[in-house]
Amino acid sequence: MSARSALTRSLVVLAAVGSVVCGVLVGPPAAAEMRAGASVVGTWAVGFGQVKITGSGPSYTGVVSETVTGFLCQHPVGEHIWTLTGDGPSFGGQARFDFNTGCPGPMSTATFVLLSADLLQVNYVGPTGVSATLYLAMRVPGPSPGGDPGTGTEDDTTAPTVTAVQPSKFYKAGQRIPLSYRVSDDSGKARIMLTLFSDGAVVARGDTGKFVKAKGGVQTATMQNPLKATKDSRGPYYFCVTARDKAGNVSDVDCAWLSIQVPVSLLANGCGGAQFGEGAVSVQNWLLDTRKYNGSRVVFSRACDLHDAAYAGVTVADPFTKKVIDFRTWSRQKADDKFFDDLRYECRRYLVGEASDADVEACQNGMTVLDLAALAPAELVTPWVSILSVGAFSYYDAVRRFAAAAYDANATVDGSQDVMPTETIPDGGIRDNR
Repeated sequence: MSARSALTRSLVVLAAVGSVVCGVLVGPPAAAEMRAGASVVGTWAVGFGQVKITGSGPSYTGVVSETVTGFLCQHPVGEHIWTLTGDGPSFGGQARFDFNTGCPGPMSTATFVLLSADLLQVNYVGPTGVSATLYLAMRVPGPSPGGDPGTGTEDDTTAPTVTAVQPSKFYKAGQRIPLSYRVSDDSGKARIMLTLFSDGAVVARGDTGKFVKAKGGVQTATMQNPLKATKDSRGPYYFCVTARDKAGNVSDVDCAWLSIQVPVSLLANGCGGAQFGEGAVSVQNWLLDTRKYNGSRVVFSRACDLHDAAYAGVTVADPFTKKVIDFRTWSRQKADDKFFDDLRYECRRYLVGEASDADVEACQNGMTVLDLAALAPAELVTPWVSILSVGAFSYYDAVRRFAAAAYDANATVDGSQDVMPTETIPDGGIRDNR
């Protein structure tokens, strides 16, 4: 049995009751499976237009075949908009978009990932540092690859429509996450493809393996294995759905966010700033994780770890409110304000009843970073200055002034992006880094 066959067989429909279809979603197939089962060559829908990719590898060219309108650009027919190099499923290359001025704009760095025979992911970094992730659907009619052979005719030119359904509940890493969606096609059947992402990186993907009912009812696929969160795969999570009918028509891509709780420990580095390097983190932790006020010790690392989770936009349990929070929708200002409140809470927790009111006041306030920098080294070690100089407000002032580079402003591109994009797929990936 081929690897591709093993994948599709593991995704066959298990049950159908009314409009509900249940299946399973597995992990990403190996690169060899993708090379054998899919090609980047073809016409892909992008924005309000199409780009035709030609070539035989390892070099491919993408030229606009129907005017592309997206972001602030309009790319005319015949414009060379992409260059891809590689054998797949991942390609290096360049893309031409422009988020700020006009078209055509310069070619800029991009990576192209063939997620399935029908779905292409483009990760793009513009000339101003703005990043974006696009999901494109193959637009060339023809038999559906794999599964049942296409039995439709060229008379059917209507693509299926899909909707990814955003759940109203929270899930936990370690669970088999269900993904719900709606698919409708005029033929009544379609083959459905799903991809699960963590911060723009693929976590799992799969499809129904054959043509199933597509009449607009809610369908649900469940991961074959529990979702494993790691330091490199901790969210924010979202999934995308596409569908192909028997005539080869492919739907647009639709995506929805998932609130999946991960352990705070995946982000924990205390009160050190990771953007300054591991060595700097160790020094900052030694200086800032704990403070003493007239001999009474206050531990701030719990507040710092939660602040790291807020900057990453992930879903975690808040030890202060005892609630689960999806930080993806939080601005940097809101995250910093909560950080200040949490630090002040720790001052009260450790010092009230153990230290004087003056010590509590010193812990909850403190000098600004600029005022601290103005002190001479000898003044910093003077007992009364040392006690009064660094408090909750000092930490808050530091993150407001210097921590923008650590905040992930784009929840749809792998890694931390401090520049806010103009739009994302899905909507809701722009995070306010002000």
